Amino acid sequence: MGSYDQHFYDAINTGASRSATAICGWMHELIEPKSILDVGCGEGSWLAAWDALGVSDIVGLDGAHVDRARLRIPADRFQATDLRSGFRLGRRFDLVESLEVAEHLPPASGDGLIESLAAHGDAVLFSAAPPGQFGVGHVNERPYEHWRAQFAAAGFDCYDAVRSRFARDRSIEPWYRYNAFLFLRRGAEPSGSERLKALRVPTGVPLRDVAALPWRARNAVFRIVPRCIASTLATLSARARSRLQRR
Repeated sequence: MGSYDQHFYDAINTGASRSATAICGWMHELIEPKSILDVGCGEGSWLAAWDALGVSDIVGLDGAHVDRARLRIPADRFQATDLRSGFRLGRRFDLVESLEVAEHLPPASGDGLIESLAAHGDAVLFSAAPPGQFGVGHVNERPYEHWRAQFAAAGFDCYDAVRSRFARDRSIEPWYRYNAFLFLRRGAEPSGSERLKALRVPTGVPLRDVAALPWRARNAVFRIVPRCIASTLATLSARARSRLQRR
């Protein structure tokens, strides 16, 4: 899954924590989960936000590269897992989340990831980088509709529950406020939530790009930049952000 060192996590943790606090609070209002599985949890910023909301039944999966000494959750809540292969934990969760992970997996593994997510719950909070976003270890950037089709094949409908609220909130990292969707299994949606029902994207209605014009222009440029150059730029950017976070 590429090289994800201390600089990488230093660069993303502050923005991830800030974004998670807001988005998890909103998800808690919508579906009130009591158990969370975070697939590709990194050092646990999102699970720490859930724990702060009183959700103590949390499990995080990520590669063996994660330094357990830097985890933001109890070490026994973390399981080292090769996400390139399917996984089965033998239990289900009220909410499964996988945020900005699928683009780091080989294409065949990225599609298989959706099957593993669907096997562990009826609600999935999901985001993945579209073409042109670029970043450290991005090898599988796909349009939103690609992932929507994968979830549809697994029996899930798409709800625009994050972007509808946070797309213009600049305190949220752009990859979350522009890319995140909630997927709910058909027939297992929480009952009585008219607010949630209104956020469902009907079959056949495309997922439009809600990103601000500068972000769209940025992505358009990086769609034509060779991957090796984009990867180098992403690594240098992560190291620069890491230095700034340490000041």
